[in-house]
Amino acid sequence: MVKVSNKKQDVIEDLFRECRERNDLTFDNELVKDICKRNKFANPFDVTKIDNSDKLPEILREEDYFIVHLGRGRHRFVKGVKYGYHKFEEIREEDKFTWKYRKSILNEVDTSESNILSVASNHRVIHDFLYEDIIASPKVYGARRTKGNFSYKVGDIWIETNNIQMEIDLTMEYLGNVTIFEGKNGFPPDFAVYQLFLPYK
Repeated sequence: MVKVSNKKQDVIEDLFRECRERNDLTFDNELVKDICKRNKFANPFDVTKIDNSDKLPEILREEDYFIVHLGRGRHRFVKGVKYGYHKFEEIREEDKFTWKYRKSILNEVDTSESNILSVASNHRVIHDFLYEDIIASPKVYGARRTKGNFSYKVGDIWIETNNIQMEIDLTMEYLGNVTIFEGKNGFPPDFAVYQLFLPYK
């Protein structure tokens, strides 16, 4: 099998090798920028954002590592890809059905994740799925960015974050139940757990 070169993956591989050589799996944005320069990769801020596991470089998948964000420009390689990504469950054929769609002025203005969630909410798809009641009136909180400090474990590794930034695509609250949404464009096989876990924390 021939390896297809991908500059972002090359940067991540070099980061991983460098961290292993110095026996410290924690790294910062300065090291990311340095390795991006060496690899002629122009977007250092995109390097540590890996939304699904098939975008991990081969060496990380083989060695079973993924990246967690620690905040303030710091990151860490952590063992256990199964902790970092959740595989989407199969939808059985008998659970699929056609939903009536009525096009409106703003439905197809853009394909952003928050817009798609708005369309699903406006067409009551979310209401039917979550509440089994298309006339339910949940409180809706739109997409936003926020920061927080968290402590949690990944397998046996204790993670401490400091002022970590997170993005929340949509939040709904109904009868005391809060639901956090992460929108996806396309159909990836899995998603990065932190995208829901950190807002939940």
